[in-house]
Amino acid sequence: MYVKTRQLSAKEVKELDVIAQEKGLSREKLVTEVLRQFLNNALSLDEHKIFFENEVAEVIQVLEKNNQIFKKVSDVLDEKGDEIGLNY
Repeated sequence: MYVKTRQLSAKEVKELDVIAQEKGLSREKLVTEVLRQFLNNALSLDEHKIFFENEVAEVIQVLEKNNQIFKKVSDVLDEKGDEIGLNY
């Protein structure tokens, strides 16, 4: 596939050429490399996003369950604490 840089201004093309020359690449190879990196990062970010969304969902479920358990323990201590000598 050809990527055309004709939408770039003359200044942008010149800057692109300078960067390409610094990296020892042609303008076309530099643009290709930039696009590849962008796509790889975008795919990687999507994978990370999905992973973290799933992980956060699991953590929230565990926290909600722990919160329910602590509430039950707290309620029992409130009710029975005085009877068994636990004052907090």
